[in-house]
Amino acid sequence: MPASAPSVGPRSTPCRELLVLDAHNLGRDVALKQLHRPDEALTDRLVREARAMAQVNHPNVVAVYDTGEATTPRGPLPYIVMEFVAGKSIYHSADGIAIDPSEVIRLVTGICHGLAHAHEHGIIHRDIKPSNILLDLNAQPNIDCRTSMQLGVACIGSRSLRRQQKARSSSNPAT
Repeated sequence: MPASAPSVGPRSTPCRELLVLDAHNLGRDVALKQLHRPDEALTDRLVREARAMAQVNHPNVVAVYDTGEATTPRGPLPYIVMEFVAGKSIYHSADGIAIDPSEVIRLVTGICHGLAHAHEHGIIHRDIKPSNILLDLNAQPNIDCRTSMQLGVACIGSRSLRRQQKARSSSNPAT
């Protein structure tokens, strides 16, 4: 049964607002993202990015569990089932608040670990900012890739691109 959707503010995206569902079979809440309208190109991109993100299993990256299609009078609409992270973004959590430097280091370290893991799987977020980092109820950072998928900014790297990046990092140990 749908719970009330978290306040995410107005934005222009091809996806519907985030819905939070109680996944009875899973015993936990999940987030559901669905396209506004049937669109083959968007559907292909959304499903491709969701499949790639589903391979990224890291405590600092919001998990993608499944994809599917809902049958509607306007045609099939794809959806993505993702981990629901209870809490707020860093942007909303830290608004007007001074954060202790040791806490900043802890948060940035977690974010870097999550990004590094995503990069190892050929995923480059390309839109990292405080509003795309969710803090769970234990103040652990979670990279929100839902935004990447709805805007098409996640880049799924090819194997040759990953080899080039590894070769560059191996030849330059300072980076």
